Amino acid sequence: MKPAAYFLSTARGGIHDEQALAGALHERQILGVGVFLEESPVLNNVLLKTNAVIATPHTTGVSKEALNTMAATPPNSGGHIQ
Repeated sequence: MKPAAYFLSTARGGIHDEQALAGALHERQILGVGVFLEESPVLNNVLLKTNAVIATPHTTGVSKEALNTMAATPPNSGGHIQ
């Protein structure tokens, strides 16, 4: 990637190599990173040790609507409300 490039991933965490991204930032091979982390951000995450990263946990299924649907869906229903 170009040194002025930003690595942005809108997919769930775990598909990108966080160690490689941290190394690319440290070596100034990229300018910044924007990613979902596999789990909630923790202070010892290698990507969170720089100001060039915007990270968020993957929380798509945590909306009010999604939680209500999960609560109303019987187990083993295949996701279909009857």
